[in-house]
Amino acid sequence: MTQLLRDILQENKTFKGLNAVLLWDDVVDSKIQKHTRALKLQRGALYVIVDNAIWAQELNFFKQEIMEKINGKAGRKIVKDIRFKVGGVKE
Repeated sequence: MTQLLRDILQENKTFKGLNAVLLWDDVVDSKIQKHTRALKLQRGALYVIVDNAIWAQELNFFKQEIMEKINGKAGRKIVKDIRFKVGGVKE
């Protein structure tokens, strides 16, 4: 990402949410990507759809680590929580 785009994403609330969603695939590995999809950032919570309850439970163990990676790439604390919801993940 270019520095100009990063600056824009950090200044606007809508873009902050989009940035968090886009960063999901940057911070999780390809196996997790196949079973999840980041939807939106709302009031500091990143909402992520997962294939099933097993994935939701497993990812809860790594929630803090994932938040730190997203916030590190964003350059500020934009994600304060991650909420996993079981649903259909379509490619």
